[in-house]
Amino acid sequence: MAKAVEVFVHFKKVPAVADHSSFAANHAACKGIFYKEESYSKYKTKKALTERSQKIMEEAIQRARELNMKLRVYDLSTLKGKLVAKLNGVDSATWRIRE
Repeated sequence: MAKAVEVFVHFKKVPAVADHSSFAANHAACKGIFYKEESYSKYKTKKALTERSQKIMEEAIQRARELNMKLRVYDLSTLKGKLVAKLNGVDSATWRIRE
């Protein structure tokens, strides 16, 4: 396995506006009956780094650039990320150089 900088970080889900739309735009006509146009916003969730994880990620990116190495990111809020962290003996958000 080639040298790489491994980063273990936590992501959180935050609400975000998905689309500005209107009822009339989605359902213009139904059997000749036109609906009154009502504006509304659709919401979805997106992943964002926690503040601590953001700092760790910035340090790891800078170090990977200095050493000209690949960056591997593992999300500790997913099952796969937790398993990889446990197998590597990592308990919290951190970064390290992997030989």
